[in-house]
Amino acid sequence: MLVELTLIALGFAGNGVHSCTGTPGPRFTSSATEIYRKEYRNGYFGFSVKLPRGVEARSDPPPAPDRGFGILLPSGTYISFLAGAGDEPMETLENGRLDTLKNRVTSAISVDYGSSWLGRKKARQFTATYTCDSAATVYIERVRLILDKDRHILYEARIVARKGDFERDVKLYEQIASTWKETPLL
Repeated sequence: MLVELTLIALGFAGNGVHSCTGTPGPRFTSSATEIYRKEYRNGYFGFSVKLPRGVEARSDPPPAPDRGFGILLPSGTYISFLAGAGDEPMETLENGRLDTLKNRVTSAISVDYGSSWLGRKKARQFTATYTCDSAATVYIERVRLILDKDRHILYEARIVARKGDFERDVKLYEQIASTWKETPLL
C-alpha cells in the first residue's frame, strides 16, 4: 500500500512533539470535562455506544463542539471514539491519520492494515507499533475509520497502549466498539 511505503521512506522521524502517543494531558481529567457513564450519545454526529459498568468517558464541556469522548484507563491506555466532517476519499483520511502519527513518534516497528467492524459497519483499520523518546517503551495504536458519505461524517475509534497493557486493554476497546451504532442527527 502507498501509505506503508511512504511511512517506510519517511522513517517516522519525530519532530519533538511533547506527547508521543497523542493521549490527553492533565486537563482531560479536570472537573470541567463532561462525564458519561453507561451510554454516550452524540446527536450532532449521529452515533452512540454503551459503556461498561465502572467506565467513565469524558468529553470537552460546552461550548466546545461535541465530537466524541475519551477514556483514560489507570494503566495509561487511552481510548477515544470521535467524529468529524469528512468528504475526502478514505485513502486521504487514512493517510492523514498516519501522517499525524508519523510526526509524533521516534520510530515505527510495524504498521499493519486491514478491516474490522465498528458496531455493524465495516471499518478500515491500521495498527501501528512504535517507540517514543525512549526505545524502552513500545506502544501499540489501533485506529478504525468509517466514512459515511451520505452524512459527510468520518467516525474514528482509537486505542493507544503500552505493549504490555495492550492485550488486556484492547478487550475494553472491542467491547465498546461492538456497541457502536449510528443514530439520527439533530
